Amino acid sequence: MSSAVQKRRPQTAQQFVLEELRRAITSGELRPGGQIRQDALAARFEVSRVPLREALKALEAEGLVVHHIHRGYFVAELSLADLEEIYRIRELLETEAVRLAVRRLPDGIVATLEGIQREVERAAEEGDVTAMAAVNRVPITPGTPRLAP
Repeated sequence: MSSAVQKRRPQTAQQFVLEELRRAITSGELRPGGQIRQDALAARFEVSRVPLREALKALEAEGLVVHHIHRGYFVAELSLADLEEIYRIRELLETEAVRLAVRRLPDGIVATLEGIQREVERAAEEGDVTAMAAVNRVPITPGTPRLAP
């Protein structure tokens, strides 16, 4: 595995696989309708099939992959418009969650979330699905710096 991949590897194997599969799907590396070869991906990511299966289940819940009994997992046949709709709905849900939780959050986190929302909107206007996905994976912690307005 390359050192660049290792440096950005999240704490758990499942989180790492989930991030990498999302990136591969949204970038087109894994083609719509294409079968997901679990053994090959497990070897590529240097993980067991357990975190890979859990990540695939999460992606299935997000609508990015579909599971066919006895045939395995396949990349969902989504167009750019479909992906934009998924991220638009996700943005609406995240905005509502922020509205409900804002009284409990420190000002720095609120400002960061507002910046993320602006970045997602900007990426959606440009039709840049990869940028939309990257912005949605920004970690939110008390020390997270504020994004540019």
